Amino acid sequence: MRQFEIGLVLPISQSFVDGSTTRWADIRDLAVRAEEMGFDTVWIPDELLWRAPEATEGGTGWWECVAMTGAVAAATSRVKVGTWILSALHRNPGISAKPRGSRPSSPFADPRRSRWGVGGGAA
Repeated sequence: MRQFEIGLVLPISQSFVDGSTTRWADIRDLAVRAEEMGFDTVWIPDELLWRAPEATEGGTGWWECVAMTGAVAAATSRVKVGTWILSALHRNPGISAKPRGSRPSSPFADPRRSRWGVGGGAA
C-alpha cells in the first residue's frame, strides 16, 4: 500500500488581509517548522501575472517560485520541496528543467526531495 503524505503550501503571495508580502525569514521559519512537526512535503505556488484587485501599487506581491523552491530546499533537510503548479504557459520548458538536472549535490537532483508539477489548462 502506498504511504499517505501530508503537505503544506507556503504563503509566498501578497496577503488578502493587509496587503503585506510574507518575508523570506518567515517563509524559511515556516518550512523548517513544518519539517520539525513531521510534514512530508512543502509546496511553493507559481504565479507570474495574477494580481489581486486590491493589490498595492509598485509590485505583484509574489515571490518567484523556482528561486523560492531552491531556497526552501537549502534551508531544510528532509521534507520534500516542490512547485505546487509550475505555469507551463509562462516558462521555457528547457530552462524550467535545468535545475532538476543540475549539480549532483543540488537538492533538486535528489528525486526523494524534489517534486515538480506543471500546470496546463484553461484560465
